[in-house]
Amino acid sequence: MHKFLLTVTCISLISVSVFAQETTDTAKSNTTIDTIATGKTEETSSVFLNGSKFNFMINWHKTAKTTYPSESHWTGFGVGLLYLNGLNGINQGTSTSVYVNIMEYVIPINKHWLFATGLGFDWQNYKFRGNVSLKNDDNGVTRIVYDDSNEYRNSAFKLYHMTIPFIVEYQTRNRKLGNFFIHAGIEALIKTSSSSQAEISTAEGVKKEKYRSLSIHPLNARFVVRTGMGWFSIMASYQPFSIIKTERGGANIKPYGIGLMIDF
Repeated sequence: MHKFLLTVTCISLISVSVFAQETTDTAKSNTTIDTIATGKTEETSSVFLNGSKFNFMINWHKTAKTTYPSESHWTGFGVGLLYLNGLNGINQGTSTSVYVNIMEYVIPINKHWLFATGLGFDWQNYKFRGNVSLKNDDNGVTRIVYDDSNEYRNSAFKLYHMTIPFIVEYQTRNRKLGNFFIHAGIEALIKTSSSSQAEISTAEGVKKEKYRSLSIHPLNARFVVRTGMGWFSIMASYQPFSIIKTERGGANIKPYGIGLMIDF
């Protein structure tokens, strides 16, 4: 009797193992790879339970990440031509400015727009033609002087600023338009140095005059706009406020200019 029960038990275990193996093989053999019209590959697994077929599909999709701009087109090196409203004696072809923008801080708005600030320097050199110069009167007020009694040579006015921009920029990067950008805003101007000089021919000979303590506004601002493709751009600026303090009758002169910039 014991031998008969042992034999029946062994046969049952072997039957269960064979059935389990067949079920596993069936599930594996029904694993297929289907390609849908979009061209994406989907993996499908089939499992049989009591003669019914159940399909399980697993999809793997990468979430598209929005790329925000990490750099503006503020930093760079540039040169420009300067003009002055309120002064007829300026040499418009030789009055120049040099721009060096060395630092920037960018706050992205979306994938095309950003806000930027930073730090730069601006060296302005105005050349005067004729008998024109900027001088301080006895009260220390800087005025425009037209002197017909003497001959002036090498009359110039130099003004150096540290600049802090507050600009909004639009930029696009695609195959059709390329790396195009345009930005506009305000630059704060912090005066670091100023001087006026001239060589005057008199009956006694050539006399050199130089003024350093000019009544220049220590803080000022100007509007700027800049646009370009890639590393090259053009810019324009306008300062709506006078360079010189006008409270006591000083010269009311407002600069504007155009220039070319190369990005760092």
